[in-house]
Amino acid sequence: LNIPLGVLYGHLAEEEPVEPSSDIEFVLDSSEENYKEPHSPAVARKRPHDGRSDECKGLHVTTKKNSWKRTKAVILKKESKREQDDGASVKLEVETKEDEEVVISCSKKGKYNARIYDKRHSCFYCDKLCAKIARHYEHHHEHEAEVAEAFAYPRGSKDRRKALEKLRLRGNFHHNLRVLECKSGELIVMRRPGEDEDCSQDDYLPCTHCLGFVKRNDLWRHNKACTFKSGDKDDKTDEEDGDYMKCQKLQAKSKLLVLPSICPGKSSPFQEVVASMRSDHITLVARNDSIISAFGAMMVEKLGTRRSHDISQNMRNVARLLISLREAEHNENAQLSQFLRPDKFDVVVQCVMDISKFDVKMGEKQVGTPSLALHVGHSLKKCVGIVRGKALREKDKGLLEDVEHFEKLMEAEWNYRISHHSLTTLNDRRHNQPDLLPSQVTFRS
Repeated sequence: LNIPLGVLYGHLAEEEPVEPSSDIEFVLDSSEENYKEPHSPAVARKRPHDGRSDECKGLHVTTKKNSWKRTKAVILKKESKREQDDGASVKLEVETKEDEEVVISCSKKGKYNARIYDKRHSCFYCDKLCAKIARHYEHHHEHEAEVAEAFAYPRGSKDRRKALEKLRLRGNFHHNLRVLECKSGELIVMRRPGEDEDCSQDDYLPCTHCLGFVKRNDLWRHNKACTFKSGDKDDKTDEEDGDYMKCQKLQAKSKLLVLPSICPGKSSPFQEVVASMRSDHITLVARNDSIISAFGAMMVEKLGTRRSHDISQNMRNVARLLISLREAEHNENAQLSQFLRPDKFDVVVQCVMDISKFDVKMGEKQVGTPSLALHVGHSLKKCVGIVRGKALREKDKGLLEDVEHFEKLMEAEWNYRISHHSLTTLNDRRHNQPDLLPSQVTFRS
């Protein structure tokens, strides 16, 4: 505060010293060196008053006694405008801390529909976010080998722009990996979406050549025109495939770059299986559930990547069941292990009937997708074994007892409630399927 010390000291000398009490308020000045972030707990200690004003390092003392009315009025008058200006930003930071998630900033337009260039990039060396990343490299990392090599090219040349762009994309790529691993922060993409677009982190994948994050559906288009494309043998073999297979292989290679951050601690064969799965909500649920991921890793260890399609299909079948269980229990974040309990067995059976399309016709149960019900039953038994092993390793008696009781219920009731009707429907369809006679073309040949 710009309060003359002589005036303040003279005013205090006329009045009697004020003893410290609960009426004293401490206000932190954000312009001083001792300022702390809004989300960090700022604690100010009360000290005995010695007849002088505490003006050091932004700590101002105000009281509600009559002798300090004038001083309090001056302080609050100067502080009111700052609190009004900074209140919104403080509230925003606190809410962001509480609700941590991966966000993607949108491109903004200002007056007269002009583009606002406020995009920040991550430094490859110090992880600092800068709007002018080339200037940051030149002023702070000029001794690095790659930076010196980039700035050795003539100013404005194509080689200089390409070298700086490579550094910029590599820094953004490593920043995005940390964001995906921590599941909080801002994802830096190559082309930011508009304000009206609705997108999430699962819509973006990194390019295998330049490491820039591009929209999943536009990855094939970017791959054709990527300036960092090396033209190796893999690219030449991809040209022989169809458009759909080419796009699927490209996305699978791209997923392998980010899966170690999304699924840490998993083996490389398992990550290859997850990368080959379809990118939708079912795969996301299967990947984020610990029991389904452990089930997939166990199948990969047993069968290898040769039958990756069967492994991914079994994982997706269990994920469909988990989605139905979440809807039945109105819990979007529930895990599969929470339903492997005896009191949830009837809910599990009903959800299996729902996803398999059980229907009662003429007093008999008909199954719309009997193979799905059978596969879910086999996979569910293996998931029960995984949870039992986890309970034994952790010496969790409560979890072990619940899983064993759930398994006993499956052995007692699963056959006549699910398996019998599914097998009956399959046999009826097999017997009722007409045998087609060979055509005349077959006899002529």
